[in-house]
Amino acid sequence: MLYAGQVYGFLNIDSSSDVDAFAEDSLEVVRAFAARAALLHGANLREQIHLAARTDLLTGLPNRRAFTWTLEREVSRARRHAEPLSLIVADIRRFKSVNDQLGHPAGDEALTLVARVVRATVRTEDTVFRWGGDEFALLLPRTDAAAAVLVRERLRAALRAAPFTLGPPELNMDIATLAGGQGSGEQVHEADAAMYREKRGA
Repeated sequence: MLYAGQVYGFLNIDSSSDVDAFAEDSLEVVRAFAARAALLHGANLREQIHLAARTDLLTGLPNRRAFTWTLEREVSRARRHAEPLSLIVADIRRFKSVNDQLGHPAGDEALTLVARVVRATVRTEDTVFRWGGDEFALLLPRTDAAAAVLVRERLRAALRAAPFTLGPPELNMDIATLAGGQGSGEQVHEADAAMYREKRGA
């Protein structure tokens, strides 16, 4: 079976009783099957490439590129159904000192632990993203500001209970909400930027 000029598999057909068991029409069926299998293989490869481009390798979370696409979809859905949509933006407190004092393996441990705990704490319909560095984002469909605050507190409690060799990691977390589907994804981005400027004293 060939894909892009390369052999990626073999299809073997045997008859133990008749060396002439397979006429030309049978062979044509097999050739057609092999061609179809090659097309499916190509589609699978394309999907794997597409998925890799949207996935953070360290944590396995969707990355910032995936966030942009998902945000547009969720904002459109929220506006269509007049439902709230909340965003929690987060970074790991004192993360730079972890890397500087204990090295990048310790930083990687903190990142993967936070990713695992956050993903396990939120609902299936919520999406957790790694933006890059020590920054994370959570998109919470059908979640108003009050409910988002409760999610934030559950995350803090779950992280305090997490087994981490350096002690429980802490997150700086801020919330932006589109109430009743009003607004746009750009407004969420602007709210995020404003919250980070306030938090960091810019």
